[in-house]
Amino acid sequence: MKKILFFSCMAAALLSFVGCEETGNDYEGTNYIYLDSQDGKATIYETDEEPLTVTVTLTKALEEDLSLTFALQGTEGVVELDGNPVTIKAGEKTASLDIVSLNKNILEAAANYTLSLDASTVLPEGVALKDGFQFVVSPV
Repeated sequence: MKKILFFSCMAAALLSFVGCEETGNDYEGTNYIYLDSQDGKATIYETDEEPLTVTVTLTKALEEDLSLTFALQGTEGVVELDGNPVTIKAGEKTASLDIVSLNKNILEAAANYTLSLDASTVLPEGVALKDGFQFVVSPV
């Protein structure tokens, strides 16, 4: 009787470990697109030679490629995008694009701008941009 009880407890314990396995793909909420800078900065100088790299991240990888076209709002020829549109490959969650200074030296004061999805971008059902990416361009 003790052997049966012992083996029953062992089998229950083993099943509890197997039943708790997480795959990481169980999220079923909105699949948000997040925008953030790779190095944590959100400022670019008008004379910078190095771009401001923006990471585009999905909450959950998709089964198909996702093409996203972005737009800059109100930049008046101060910066432009490089690597736009962005494609996040099937099964992956990240991609990136660059905000590049045009080196025109036309700003007299720091200016705030926003990177967001272009109005022509059609997102699959359940996918949404969480927030636009706010950044600053500073004069020399």
